[in-house]
Amino acid sequence: MSKKAAVIYATHGGNAELVAEALADGLIESKVEVDCLRSEQTKATDLLSYDFVVLICSTYDVGHLNDKMIRLNNELRSSGDTFKGKQIEIIGLGDLEHYDIFCGAADILEETVKLIGAVQKTDTVRFSGYPYEKLIEFKKWGMELSKLWKD
Repeated sequence: MSKKAAVIYATHGGNAELVAEALADGLIESKVEVDCLRSEQTKATDLLSYDFVVLICSTYDVGHLNDKMIRLNNELRSSGDTFKGKQIEIIGLGDLEHYDIFCGAADILEETVKLIGAVQKTDTVRFSGYPYEKLIEFKKWGMELSKLWKD
């Protein structure tokens, strides 16, 4: 039986979607079944049908979640112990040059993962800038993640 992953992203300009697609390519190459889902079209309960989840979110304003991730984050936070033990990894997108709080959205999602009793097996990936020249690295990270998910 192959593993099934959800890669959920919140984006306005498309950067998080690019990262999600590159990550999914790496997972697919590693024989993991993947669904890339927009956060604003995803309910927390949808995540229960996946073995593993990756949340990708950009930071807006001064350390806030992308507004398209807020509802899903709130649903997760109010889910009780529904996600206890569920593996959830996080990728935060930010801007080191123009903001004092780098990848604040990732910090918020990390707090949520801890609050709901989910598990992160890797450190949160925090990325600054435009992801175009780093897409191969995100694909490789997807391949590395698949190794963690086979145990």
